[in-house]
Amino acid sequence: MIIITLSGTDGSGKSTQAHAVREWLTARGERVWMFHAVEFSIANRLLRQTAPNRSSRSVTRAGTLRIFLRIVALHIDYIRFAFLRRRLRRHGYTVILSDRFFFDTVVNIRYLQRTTRCGYLERWVPPVDCALYLEVDAETLRHRERVPEQGEEYARKKSALFAQRRDRWNMILIDGTQPIDTVRNTIIHTLTHRCSL
Repeated sequence: MIIITLSGTDGSGKSTQAHAVREWLTARGERVWMFHAVEFSIANRLLRQTAPNRSSRSVTRAGTLRIFLRIVALHIDYIRFAFLRRRLRRHGYTVILSDRFFFDTVVNIRYLQRTTRCGYLERWVPPVDCALYLEVDAETLRHRERVPEQGEEYARKKSALFAQRRDRWNMILIDGTQPIDTVRNTIIHTLTHRCSL
């Protein structure tokens, strides 16, 4: 089983491209499980149960306790993911395709901590076979159909946090400013030639 991840700032086109890649993989005969680290998160599941009417707006500020709880939840999610991967393998899945992986969660935590340092959180992200990063500058995001609700400064800071970590995570840069079909074709070409799919 291989793991393919799509990461990037909000509005970079991850979800759109993940669905296109899933169709391509399925047409090739792969059995694909779609994964989304935010939806998978034990913290988000608990929040939905305790506050079902809570706003879906992204969090841009958090206190020390909430950040600590997010870090604890992330470690629990790493363990849960290992069990999920084993279960999917037993059921014949060949690919886990992630629209937002734990990379994105770590960057979100670092953003909330208001720190640029790298540390143990970055090292403990489960290994993947092909990590793709959709690079879109904040100016381009502002003119997209789906503008990120958090604003341009938020996008700029998260892009900078990703830039510091991309080499450590062996991310392959994809120019997300191109037309949707061009981006999709670039991703498919990358998966075929650089990720041996």
